[in-house]
Amino acid sequence: LGPARQAGARLRFYPLAASLDPDWAACAEAARLAPPDLFVLVHTGGRPADLRGARAFCHAQHALLVEDASQVLRPACGIGSSGDLVLFSPRKYLAVPDGAVLVVRREADAALLRETAAALSPARPPVFGWLVRQMRRRLRAPTRRRPERPSPLAAIGFDATGPVPPTAPELWMSSFSRWRIASAIRSGGLARVAAARLALHRSLLRALLARPQLSEVGACEEAIPVSTLVRADSEATAMREMTALRALG
Repeated sequence: LGPARQAGARLRFYPLAASLDPDWAACAEAARLAPPDLFVLVHTGGRPADLRGARAFCHAQHALLVEDASQVLRPACGIGSSGDLVLFSPRKYLAVPDGAVLVVRREADAALLRETAAALSPARPPVFGWLVRQMRRRLRAPTRRRPERPSPLAAIGFDATGPVPPTAPELWMSSFSRWRIASAIRSGGLARVAAARLALHRSLLRALLARPQLSEVGACEEAIPVSTLVRADSEATAMREMTALRALG
């Protein structure tokens, strides 16, 4: 959002229906007042969002559809199939310090983006500090004893937010991150990461769904969701369940 605002974009946030899909009636009313140039559709928690509805809305508004697939590892279950632009975030899965992936559907849009990019600063983010932090973490890891059970966590509300990381001033992915991502793909490391994340997701889901007040959201496992989401029948129920889970650590 920071770079969009710095570029002068006017942002309008739309409400979601209970299904986690956009409230299309509200979107149509907002578009009547100010037609959008871009419409961002988020595949929340790896649940495939309403791509058919999004395509119809964008067609009516002559807008580009941006699929936010940053909560999955790879395209699957329709995720990544329809957007004029698709965003992925490999650093949520791999040990890389920076970078993301932007998929551009049409060659004309890609040519325009290449032309725009050529005029921007070629600076890439530094990685030395990140490497030092990684080294320290690895050196400390063998000396840490895993507790028999997690420490309780304090109760928080749904409005609680953590610190927002600053926007990197450098636009481009570092050469180190490009090399690490390519190496993970070539060596099969990406497949191992996917298998481990999917196993953790299934384990978490089993534990959460054992609580009768919680139900499944319906994420696409093949896409490898980065987080495990469940739903409750009301905000009050969700708050009680989250407080109880945090008390368990």
